[in-house]
Amino acid sequence: MSNDISPFYGIAINASISVIAVIVTYIVAKQNRWNTGVTQFRQKWIDNLRDAISLFIAKAEMISMLDLDDEAYYDHYEELSQMHTKVELLLNPIEDDHNELVEKMNEIRELIHDEITEDADEFENMVDNKVKELLIISKRVLKKEWIVVKTGK
Repeated sequence: MSNDISPFYGIAINASISVIAVIVTYIVAKQNRWNTGVTQFRQKWIDNLRDAISLFIAKAEMISMLDLDDEAYYDHYEELSQMHTKVELLLNPIEDDHNELVEKMNEIRELIHDEITEDADEFENMVDNKVKELLIISKRVLKKEWIVVKTGK
């Protein structure tokens, strides 16, 4: 009678191993799908952030070359403000480098709004210097986020 039970245990063990393998495969596949979705979402977020920052910079540089009484000045300033707000909404206010990026954008926006000098070349240079600082911060933020995407976290 003990010989009749042995094949049953073998079948039961094989069936249990198969069920466990199916469950583990399902869990891993589900996790991979979720990670892929998050990675794609995060990449889209990075692309949106990069586009908004680059448009902000383009508008800042365009404004720095215009006279205050030029009608295009206000159109560009409006778009600059929109991009500033978009970037701020895309960033995490708890991240120090994100706050640094927003602060640099605030400095550029205030500089353009206040236009503290009458000398056009000096003003253009001031804006260019602030833009260079913004680019350094932006590259750091984007690289950090790219590393997250690359590692799939």
